[in-house]
Amino acid sequence: MSETTQTYLGLESESRQTDPGFQSVLNYIREKAQSEYRKGELFERLMQTYFTEDPDYKKQFSEVYLYKQWAATRTDYDANDIGIDLVAQKHNGGVMPSKI
Repeated sequence: MSETTQTYLGLESESRQTDPGFQSVLNYIREKAQSEYRKGELFERLMQTYFTEDPDYKKQFSEVYLYKQWAATRTDYDANDIGIDLVAQKHNGGVMPSKI
């Protein structure tokens, strides 16, 4: 795990607090979301962005989709919620579903 990822997740030191930028985004989500469902939806989008922008994850994944986006591109899946939040497409073509 890179120093960037450790810093972003607050893992580099027990004495350090969460990055203020990340914390402000979490606070914004909590303040603006009208429901728990919407809060989850916004958090999923935040994590989608994180997985596509963080240098460590950029090396691993060519694309990161919200499950509904991914399922819409497939004829063998539908967009019904089955407990998967994100699907990451690996550079080698494999996929990695994730519940965050």
